[in-house]
Parts: sequence; C-alpha cells; structure tokens
Amino acid sequence: MSVAADWRALVFEAVGRVISFWGFKRNHGRLWALLYLTGEPLSAAEIGRRLGLSKGAVSMVVRELESWGVVRPVPGSSRAGVAYVAERDIWLMVHGVLQRRELRLIVQVRNDLSRALELVEQDGRLAPAERQAVLKRIRLLRRFADAGRVAIEAFLRSRKLELRSLEGILVRDPPG
Repeated sequence: MSVAADWRALVFEAVGRVISFWGFKRNHGRLWALLYLTGEPLSAAEIGRRLGLSKGAVSMVVRELESWGVVRPVPGSSRAGVAYVAERDIWLMVHGVLQRRELRLIVQVRNDLSRALELVEQDGRLAPAERQAVLKRIRLLRRFADAGRVAIEAFLRSRKLELRSLEGILVRDPPG
C-alpha cells in the first residue's frame, strides 16, 4: 500500500470511528471523509471502488447522508450520471445534525415525560406518598431534558457551550 493510500485510509477510518461512536454507521463517516478529502464530485461507482463498498451500500449510505445534509448530488458532474460532494462547512453539518437529531430527540423525551406525569397522576394503584415520590423523580428527569434542550439551543445560536445558565435547572433534589 502506498503512503497516500495509508494516510487516506487512516483518515477514513478515524472519521468512521467517530461517526459510529455518535450512533451513525461507520461507512457514513468513511464516505463523507472520502468526498471531503477529494474535494471534487465522485460517482457512486468511484466511491464504491475506493471504499470497497457495493453499489447498494453506496446508494444507501449516500441517501442517508443526503437526508442529513452532509452530502449532496451534483447532477451531470460525472460520465456515470450523478456524482456527489461533501458539505465542507463542518459547523453547518454539526448544526444540522444537532437540530434534526439531538434536539428532536430531547423534545420527544420531554413530551413523553410530561405524558408520564399525567398518567402517574391518574394511576389509582399508587399510594399518595409513592405517587409524590415518583412524580418528583419524573419531574427531575424532565428538568434534565429541559436543560439539554436549553444547552443545545444556546450552542446552536452562539457556537459556545455555556453550562452556567443550567445551574438553576439541574438541582440535586428539586422541591415537589
């Protein structure tokens, strides 16, 4: 293997590892890294050849990356038809993923916890003391979800992760 192939492979695998740690597929990171490093449109066939992926795997990964806004097609840019380029603004990619994935998840978790609070209130099987204890714990979980939402929204606005504003939200044992 040549030196160029070695450093490229290291970058592809490094990005793939980080991406898989974040819950995406390793090939998401590898494919994006290939396009990012290349800096020019590549056809699906060329992507598959360089990464050792089948046509179907490339198609699936490209489609998923397009949905996240980190890869886009460049029609007519290749003799083979459509070619793809990577989003080069890393902040824009992180912003989009945080907004579409993490923020959406936190909002759903908060909604689920709010619904759980309503159901606990209606659960006649719980003794009053037990109900109050459970409600208190679920409220703490909901406050944690609120803190996550506030932190992500602030980070998306400012590009700074400021956690001091969360001190009042995350108290160890909130009242009620």
